[in-house]
Amino acid sequence: MTTRTLILVRHAAAGSSSSGDRQRPLTPEGVEQARRLGRRVSRLIDHVDLSLTSPAVRTQETAAQLHTSIEVRTTSVDDELYLAGADSLLDKARSLPASVTSVMMVGHEPAISAMAASLGARRSCKEKVRWGVPTGTAVVLTFEGNWSQLAENSCEMEVFREPA
Repeated sequence: MTTRTLILVRHAAAGSSSSGDRQRPLTPEGVEQARRLGRRVSRLIDHVDLSLTSPAVRTQETAAQLHTSIEVRTTSVDDELYLAGADSLLDKARSLPASVTSVMMVGHEPAISAMAASLGARRSCKEKVRWGVPTGTAVVLTFEGNWSQLAENSCEMEVFREPA
């Protein structure tokens, strides 16, 4: 069996934009928050095969900061991640090819916390994400098997939070 790693990231702290929600950039504090988060997560995992990012500016800027600490083999901006619910994220993960053993999804609430709460095996971990995750949070989920076998309560979970 192959160990698979799924990293769910809520973007770091963002400011406002007169151009609309998709154009909201990270604040200077958010940039530093994402940078620190990348350093912390890199102690657990040094690379990901695929990084999927919402098209929102704040998620792309968060991913760019994470990628300075975590080697990423392939990156993709995925329009579906902007308004995706947990079920859509789960379907996307389940459809990943077998050659991908690790993926990072940088997106938005409430999908990030809902998916993490569903997949986490231990109640104590589920409680950390049950009511949502703050900006600048990464949830690292691991399981044995194929992506198509990703199911409720199937993953070990570790949560990394960075205050803005």
